[in-house]
Amino acid sequence: MRATDIAESLQYTKASISRAVKLLKEKGYLYQDAHKMIFLTPKGEEKAVQIYERHQFFVVFLTEVLQLDPQIAEQDACRMEHVVSDSTFRGFQQLYEKMK
Repeated sequence: MRATDIAESLQYTKASISRAVKLLKEKGYLYQDAHKMIFLTPKGEEKAVQIYERHQFFVVFLTEVLQLDPQIAEQDACRMEHVVSDSTFRGFQQLYEKMK
């Protein structure tokens, strides 16, 4: 995809996506080819998998433990996966394992 495709798909401004792409490139998570197509680097793929795994965990935790509506759990998991520290995340995992 190109930045413009992402902006259209997510309904964000092109400027917002361009800024995000620039930051992600600086962090080594993605690169763009000569045609401005965006690709994840190995580091970017690793980070994406980590975020997705955290997201999935939080959805399960919020729906099973807190018994939230799945749609609300999905939305909240999206926020939580990005802001919770690794140590807090491990704490959630340990709590979940104890509760099972």
